[in-house]
Amino acid sequence: MSASICWLIVMIVFLVIEAAIPGLVSIWCAIAAAFTAVFAIYCKGLWYQLYFFLFWSVLLFFAIRKFAKSFLYRGKKGDGGVDRITGSIVEIKGISENGYYQVYLDGKNWNAVSDKEFFIGGKAKVSGFKGTKLVLSEIRPDDLEI
Repeated sequence: MSASICWLIVMIVFLVIEAAIPGLVSIWCAIAAAFTAVFAIYCKGLWYQLYFFLFWSVLLFFAIRKFAKSFLYRGKKGDGGVDRITGSIVEIKGISENGYYQVYLDGKNWNAVSDKEFFIGGKAKVSGFKGTKLVLSEIRPDDLEI
């Protein structure tokens, strides 16, 4: 089997990985493998092909990753949805042994902290983040307006 065919197989493997994993993971390597398949027609040395592949993988990653991410995720908040979560009303589902409140929001279980005391079944407002934990505050009457 020729080296070009092997590089095309490598490209297909990286494309399958890219399709299976959300986000930009291996597209750079797939494009570099395509370039290397063409390069392998003219250069038979395996080490030169590997260096060529690595060079293009790194170059493509740094050159167009930021552009590609902004293109793929345009129209979405750049803060990862923090604005969408902040201000949400949540129900206290439990209190862990270490004192964190356990809430369910946006399809995920969260640990939360607060200066105020809440009880299981009570409601609270998400006012921000502290590391990976939600910060809860009391609900004001104007928070409940629909």
